[in-house]
This record gives sequence, C-alpha cells and structure tokens, in this order.
Amino acid sequence: MDKSLTPMTLEGDDLIHASQPFSHSIEGPRERSPEAMARIKVKNRRMRYLNTHPEYFSSLELVDPLAYDRLVRRFQTSAEREEEGRRKGYSGVLEADLWRSEAKMEALSNPSKTSLMTYRRGQDGEILAEEKDDVPINKEDGLRKWRKEMELRFLRGDDEDFEYRQ
Repeated sequence: MDKSLTPMTLEGDDLIHASQPFSHSIEGPRERSPEAMARIKVKNRRMRYLNTHPEYFSSLELVDPLAYDRLVRRFQTSAEREEEGRRKGYSGVLEADLWRSEAKMEALSNPSKTSLMTYRRGQDGEILAEEKDDVPINKEDGLRKWRKEMELRFLRGDDEDFEYRQ
C-alpha cells in the first residue's frame, strides 16, 4: 500500500484528508457534519488496520469467488494453481469450486447492481461472464482491482466475517 495514502480515507469513492473539516464542491467549501466526521474517522481506523494487517487480503477468495476468479485466478499459471491446490488440499479446492458455482447461479438469478461481477445468459443459454472492457489487462491489473475492491468492501464495513468493533 502506498504510504502517501495513510493519512487519507475514502468518502464515497473520493479520497479526502480526515483532518480537513471542510468539503469542496462547485458551490465552494462547506463544513462537514459531526456524523460525516465520525464516518471519516471510522474509515481511517479501518484503513489503518488494512495497512498494518496485509494478511487480511490473503484469505478472501471465498468472499467473492466470482471476482476472484475473474480478476486473479484467470492469470494464475498452472504451477501457481497446482501450488494453491496443494496448499488448500482437495476439500479446499472442491469448496472453492462449489462456492464459485453457487455464486454464479445466484448472480444469474438475482443480479445485483452493486456487484463487481455480473453474469447473463446468451442466446443459446450459455453464461456470458463479462464485457471486454471489464477484462483486466494482466495479472498485476487483476490483483490491483481485486485488492481495491476488497479494500473498499472493508472500509464500507461490508465484511460480514470481520468483527469491526474489536
């Protein structure tokens, strides 16, 4: 993570300095409400956690198996997949495959407008997974997008398996 981002946080999708009590808009600066400042502090605390616990990102494949498959797994070499399979074991590989299949069926039957990944059926019933613009350029681009999506998810407080009130 870029250390220059440490004193900043996200408000919506915009990076802001938490120490700035004003927000700039077309109309000019406006004072932030106490609720907005409290949200900024929470997001800063969460960002600080991610900066000091990079291992958080290493176990998120099953959180969004479709995004992981599309952004990360597709670029793994056979040797990397084999190593990952050994690390997970047979049951871990099977679990990930089942989660991916279930997630794909859920995405088809209940599409979400906020989801990173969308799926639809083609003319012959085949599953169409992505638009050409959604395809990562390379492995680094895919990993960057994956990490950013998981980071935003964490900052919003959307990780149901994480105890935010520790």
